[in-house]
Amino acid sequence: MTQNRGLKKVLSLACALCLTLSMLGSGTFAAIAEELDGAEAAIEQVLPTDAPEEAADAQEDPAEDDAQEDPADEAVDANAQEDTAKDEDDAEVQDAAAVEPEPQVDEPAEADDPVIEESRQNAEAVELMARATRAGPKQVDATVTNFRIQNLSGQDVNRVFLTDSFYLAMDWDASAHGADLHPGDYFDITLPDEMIFPSTSPATDFDIYGPDGTTVIATAHINAGATGGTVRVTFSDWVEGKENVNGSIRL
Repeated sequence: MTQNRGLKKVLSLACALCLTLSMLGSGTFAAIAEELDGAEAAIEQVLPTDAPEEAADAQEDPAEDDAQEDPADEAVDANAQEDTAKDEDDAEVQDAAAVEPEPQVDEPAEADDPVIEESRQNAEAVELMARATRAGPKQVDATVTNFRIQNLSGQDVNRVFLTDSFYLAMDWDASAHGADLHPGDYFDITLPDEMIFPSTSPATDFDIYGPDGTTVIATAHINAGATGGTVRVTFSDWVEGKENVNGSIRL
């Protein structure tokens, strides 16, 4: 573009010179004009046309477009890099989670430790009690060791009449079970068929006391029949853990 402007300036100066020479004479002017026409033709051959300039500009634009990167492409590349980094982090986290912790092994306790031995024995005792509780009350064996007939004054008698009121006194022994007696366990004593026992009297239920005369070790209930019957003795909480359990009843 700068070259074109210089050439046009030269043409302007040449025209001004022609005007000056016209003042000198027509013959001289004609000669100079021919020379200028030849120079102008030569200059026009040198000067490029507008079309080549536009073609050159068009050729420069693709180069500039190639030189500039599309921002959208840059954003896509950046997102792809972030996704790749995130996938790598997730893979590391999964690898860390896949590592199983080493199991902890408890050291065995010393067998001769008295505290541990006592705890074990207590646990066994509790387990035995729990088993007995889960099993529920059970019928046990008891032996009647002494049987007596007494009058209302509490004296032993050898005979009674049909219309007489009297007591039956019995001693019993359940020591054969050792300490395996628990609350709710029971035994039955069969009453003689030759005797009639009341079935509606409050005396059909009574307490059995221990050696001190005040502690209730069992309760008794009479199941009277037309003649004879049974009496059921049910142990209280007192028998738990006791041995040589025995006593007496009077009805």
